[in-house]
This record gives sequence, structure tokens and C-alpha cells, in this order.
Amino acid sequence: MNGPRRKHRKARHQPASTQRKEEAVRAAKMTGWTKAHGQDDNQNNGGNPYPNEEFPPPSSTRRGGFRIFDVIFSKWQTLQLFERLYVLALVILVAGLAVVRISSNPSYYVYGAAPLAGLAYLVGFGLWIGPWIRRIWQFPLGKFVLAWSSAGIWVLALILTRMFVAEVLGLPPQDFEVTVRVWTLLFYLPIWTGVFYILTLVFALFAFISAGILSLITSSSLVNIFATKARWKLVLDRFVFRSFGHAGGAFIFAAITAAGLTWYFSAITRLEPAIRLTAYYADYQIVPRYPGVDTTRRLRLHPNGVVSYAEKHGWDVLISVDKVQREVGQVPL
Repeated sequence: MNGPRRKHRKARHQPASTQRKEEAVRAAKMTGWTKAHGQDDNQNNGGNPYPNEEFPPPSSTRRGGFRIFDVIFSKWQTLQLFERLYVLALVILVAGLAVVRISSNPSYYVYGAAPLAGLAYLVGFGLWIGPWIRRIWQFPLGKFVLAWSSAGIWVLALILTRMFVAEVLGLPPQDFEVTVRVWTLLFYLPIWTGVFYILTLVFALFAFISAGILSLITSSSLVNIFATKARWKLVLDRFVFRSFGHAGGAFIFAAITAAGLTWYFSAITRLEPAIRLTAYYADYQIVPRYPGVDTTRRLRLHPNGVVSYAEKHGWDVLISVDKVQREVGQVPL
């Protein structure tokens, strides 16, 4: 009976500062150990910052783990959306390598981690480059460059289309103006894609090389000369991380574009029936009153008294060439 009374009497005669400190400890225990306790730890000069044994303090390992998660979460909140995708891609790659290390099966990485990480890099790069393209279009110089580039690519596509139409039909392309104009898009969009491919590949190489050089600088003692403050080093590290992410996304875009262009130009010969069908309906006509020709068939007149006939067979067209028949006493065409 004397023991509890003595403890109660001792607690009642404690100084007011000690009682306030115990109340603060209890309040902090209920609210999750705020940062005020860290200040109390430093002010106790190595003593026990939690004199009340009824509420023991959390372990240092537990407090350190929560602080690490708090730091990671606060850093995550400061990142932009494309940066978060870059971080996600890096985490997926590292996790995939860990799974391959444990399971000794590289298929998890090839068919799982690599495509997902590549998709994250690609989407992040698109989210970053999209606003820049819109900003370039808003400037008069950007509009001028894009307009003239579009005109030049259209001329190049027109030349390639005329060559292809001449190869498919076996006749001069200038006699099939509508077909040439319609199928100019066959080369216009792929040429633009090829231009984007070249520009993206150059940008990827530049971003990768510059990020590698800056990463070497930031990891050496040279950074102390140019960046005396820690925040400047953080800015450089963030720029390096962004550059590596941009390079990864640009390389993936270039690889997909190259594969798509290779498939497109390898499959372009399958469009030959479609080109002949376009010529059949757009450039060949029936002329019932024209002399010296078969007026029951679709035809196209050419220079030097040449006429070509088009006959539809299913989904393809057969083209034949003949001379215009002239009667005796008729003026040569």
C-alpha cells in the first residue's frame, strides 16, 4: 500500500515543467510523434526525453522508416506527371531485373518489365514534347518553318507518287492527275513520319550524351566549383534524370517509327490494285461519240494517238494499250 502512495505523492510534488513535459509526451504519442520530439531530444542533453515509462518512445528504426517514406512521398508530390512516369519506368526495370535474378527466367523481363517500362517512357516523352510543339507553333518563326517544311514534303511526296503511279499503270503519270493527287497522301504522311524519326533520333542522342556528361560532372568534385550550394546540385541531378528519361522515350519512339516505316514500305506493293481501281473510276471514262475507239469500254486518251482501256476484274483492273483507228481521209490526230 505504501508503494503506490509514494509514487503518487512523488508525482504530485514534481515540478510544473516536468509535468508539462509528460503531458506533451502523452499528446505526441496520441498524434503520431510530431517533429517537436526531435527538438526535445536535442534539448535534453543526452537524457531520457520520455521520463514516463507508461508510454515508451518508438524505436529509432521505426522512426527512421517513417521519415524515409515521408521524404519519398514529399519528393513524389513535387514531380511532374512525365517525371513520375520516368520514375515508374525505372522502378519497373529494376523490379524486372530482380525477378530475373531470382527466377533465372529472362522472359519475365523481355515480355513483362521491358514493354511496360518502354510504354511509360514513351507516354512520358509525349507528355513532355507535346506542349513544346504547341509553343513552337505559336511563334511566327515556328509557323513559317512548319509551313515551308510541309510544302517541301508535299512536293517530294508528289514526285514519289508520280513515279509509283507510272510503275503501277505502265503509262505516263501526267495523264492520271486525279489518281496522282489522291495517292500523294500515300507518301506525304510517311515522309513526315520519317522527318520526325530523324529529328527524334538526333534529339535522343544529344540528350543521352549531355546527360552522361552532366552525370559525370555532378558525381565528381568539379560540382563543388560551379555549384557551391546543395540546391544547385539537386537541380543538376533532376536535369540529368529528366534528360535520361527524354532520351529513353525518344529512342523508343524512334524504334517504333523505324519499324512502322519498314513495314509500310514493304507492304506498299499490296496497294497496287487500289491504285488501278482509283484510276479506273477517276481517270478512265466512256466516250460514246469519240471516233476510232471502242466506245463500250472505259478509256484514256494519250499523246501520239495512243489510247488505253481499263477493264475491271474483281478487285483489280486490267489495262491494255492500243492505237486510235483512223479512217481513210481522216485528219491525223
